[in-house]
Amino acid sequence: MKKLFWGATVLLMIASVLFSALPALADDGDNFRKAGKQALQEREEVLIVKKAGIDSYIQQAGGDRLVTKKEMLVLWDKVDDFFSAKRKFDNYLVFYKLKTLTDLDKGIVEAVDTFSMAHLLMKSDRGDMIKTLFISRSGQDVIVEGGMVVKTGEFIAIVIGVLSFFSMIWGAFLLDKRKEARWMIVLGLIFFVLVFFLLFL
Repeated sequence: MKKLFWGATVLLMIASVLFSALPALADDGDNFRKAGKQALQEREEVLIVKKAGIDSYIQQAGGDRLVTKKEMLVLWDKVDDFFSAKRKFDNYLVFYKLKTLTDLDKGIVEAVDTFSMAHLLMKSDRGDMIKTLFISRSGQDVIVEGGMVVKTGEFIAIVIGVLSFFSMIWGAFLLDKRKEARWMIVLGLIFFVLVFFLLFL
């Protein structure tokens, strides 16, 4: 009987402790949610300011109707800064199981990606992503300095063409027979011209 009594007493004590702890646990849960909400709000405000700064810069850069390479580099840095901050904030908010919602418009990202993956080689942007972005934001037609953007794959093809051309010329000079040397030079020149016309016409 004593064992039963002491067992019941222990159970009552445990139950009493648990019930007394419930309000504290509930308060901790509320505080955790509030802290997460506040952390998210603070970081969203930072991203909103950065996004507004990017939009304002695009309008300003397109205002004179000429978009320079320097202006695109500045825009690239601003966009990179935005996404770096967003990644940093999202990593922090993982603790609260939250994520930032503010993001850049797709047109801005595509235009900057086109620029960052490219080399300005006196052609105009295929698809006019950069030009379209600045026209839509500034409300007037613009000229993109440097013309067309040649993408990385095309740039590599140009490099291969140039290297092939000069390697053939170098190989030709190493040959003793002049007839074979002339053919190597002609073939190298034809290959280089074909690459040039395929990319720039």
